[in-house]
Order: sequence, then C-alpha cells, then structure tokens
Amino acid sequence: MPPAVALSPEQKAVVAHRGTDLQVIACAGSGKTESISRRVAALIAEGAEPASIVAFTFTERAASELKDRITRRVADRMGEAFRDRLGPMFVGTIHAYCFRLLQDHVPQYGNYDVLDENRHAGFLSREYYRIGLSKLKAKHWAPIRDFTRTVDVLGNELIPANALVGTPLGECYSAYRQSLSRHHILTFSLIITMALGTRRRRLRLLAVRRRNRRERAPDPTDSQPSSSSGEIRVPRRIVARGGGRGFVHAVKVATMPILATPISGRRSSAVGRRLWTD
Repeated sequence: MPPAVALSPEQKAVVAHRGTDLQVIACAGSGKTESISRRVAALIAEGAEPASIVAFTFTERAASELKDRITRRVADRMGEAFRDRLGPMFVGTIHAYCFRLLQDHVPQYGNYDVLDENRHAGFLSREYYRIGLSKLKAKHWAPIRDFTRTVDVLGNELIPANALVGTPLGECYSAYRQSLSRHHILTFSLIITMALGTRRRRLRLLAVRRRNRRERAPDPTDSQPSSSSGEIRVPRRIVARGGGRGFVHAVKVATMPILATPISGRRSSAVGRRLWTD
C-alpha cells in the first residue's frame, strides 16, 4: 500500500478543526477527499463512534471513492481489525441518506420508490394530460424535457410550491406533486426537499408540545416521560463533499436533529445503523 500523502497546512487545519461548522472551498484535485478521510479517521481515533459520523457526496462514484479512502485511513490509524467496526457509519450520496431518513422515520414514505431520469420521463409522458403539460408547449416531449429541468431546479433550490401559485407552471407543478404522492414515488430532486420539510414540521410540532407542556400545570398522576418522546438525533458529525466536478465543494460538521414519532416495534435511536453501503 502506498504511503499516505503529506498534508498541507490548510489541509491539516481541516482535519484538526473542532467545535463549529466548517466550510472548505477548493477546486478538483486539491485533496478534499484525502482531507475528509483523515478528518473522519481523526474523529474515530479521538473516540467518536462510527455510527455518529455521516459522510455524504452528490454522486455514487464520489461516494465509492470516499468510502474506500476512509476505510484505508481508519485502518492506518486504528489497525486493520477496526474495519469490521465501520458498519454503522453512513458513507453514500446525500439523496440516499435523506431517503433512508424518510423511510426510517416517516411512516408514509415506507413504501415509496424513487424514479431515475428515464422512469421520470416515462412517468411524465403517461401523466401528460393529467398534469396539464399540454398547457406549456404544443409538442409532447418538449414540455416534458423543460418541465423535468424546472422541477429539478425547484427541488434543488428548495423553492416552495406556493411561490408558483397563480401561474400555469404552478398548476402543473401542483398536479405533478399530487400524482407523485398518489403513486407513492419521489424524484431525486424531491428527496432532499421532503426530508428538510419533514424536519421543519417536526421541529415546529416539538416546539408547540414543549410550550403546551410548560403552560399546563403538572399533574402528579402523570407518568414519567419516556425516552421515546418523539425526538430522534441523527449522527452528530456530518461531512460532505462535492461530486468530483470541481468548482465549489464543502466540508461541514454539524449537529442535525431530526424529529419523528417513533414507530411501534422499530428502533428510533440510531439512524446510522448498517448504513455503510449506499
């Protein structure tokens, strides 16, 4: 195995930083993957549990590369035997991670499927008149192509549906979302939107519950609160990198609370269990 490359002072600062969020902006080939891999290895060497770390990318190819590099760097510091303990760590795409969160903690998404690009085009063709795409352009495939690009922008930029109210696009988008829900399917651009939207709704619900709890007088007959109060915390250490296209890539370490109502008979405390594979 070739020796690990020497890190620059800036890369060492990325590996050593603790306590606050950190964003790293660097071009392709500058050593982001190596820095993140060393950072993860350093966190584990300091005692962090693998289940408390999430490392996500934007492409499967980048995820595979990052997964391999993290495994090697952890083995370098902790020994080959430690590879067997990396199972609870998630290394994969951000879409896979958000989809796992939805399926693990939001009952309605338990039987949802995700459309790839080709199946999405076929779905839009089948639902062409129901969605109302004929209002946008005369030819069949032209509005499908443009609508696909548009909904990707809406999802990736987290633009709310109510921003389109009163427009032909807004009418089509509303019918499109209803059709997706009816068939229990999501698109890649919607996965992150729904995961973040669910988190925000749960946070608001928790705030209301806490406020109501403070406002009402304590009842001595009330049972003691249990550990399944509805709050689920996903792994505390999150590292992310871009998909290998160059431009801007980020490394972020943060605490990300996800709130959900526990499902009877299912564990709700360890989102990262057996998430090593994408």
